[in-house]
Amino acid sequence: MARLRRVNKAQKDWKCRAGHKIAKGSPYVWYQKAYQARQTFCPEHVPSRSEYGTNSPYISAAWAIEDGFDFTDLEADEVSDQLNDAAAAIRDEIVEPLNESAQNMVDGFGHETYQSEELVERSQAFEDWAQELESAAGSIDPDDWDEESVMADLPGSPE
Repeated sequence: MARLRRVNKAQKDWKCRAGHKIAKGSPYVWYQKAYQARQTFCPEHVPSRSEYGTNSPYISAAWAIEDGFDFTDLEADEVSDQLNDAAAAIRDEIVEPLNESAQNMVDGFGHETYQSEELVERSQAFEDWAQELESAAGSIDPDDWDEESVMADLPGSPE
């Protein structure tokens, strides 16, 4: 897992991944995944956790879904719809591919392996997360709703 590193004063000129120049003496942020080139950013273009934090496409998708929760200035029914959409995205982008991978292992080897069992367990954890989001969406009362209470009760990704 890559770690985001912050530099307060650049020793040389760099090029931001967004395309513009980072001058010598300016702050910048960088990360480097194993066997990949260093990625440099100015403070205005710092990447999201889902971009630099993991090599797993499933965890990256979960973080992207989790980072998409923004209930600012939304009505209760819109929040409920957003949570239901997130649950559907979890099933489409994470649960189904994990189950397919596990089934491909079983088909290839002719029996279950510990890796296929781990994929099924991970898939079940993400399915449980999707169900928790749907239940949170169903428990939102339109008459007595406030953003802070929903955010506090919202379950996090299983990672």
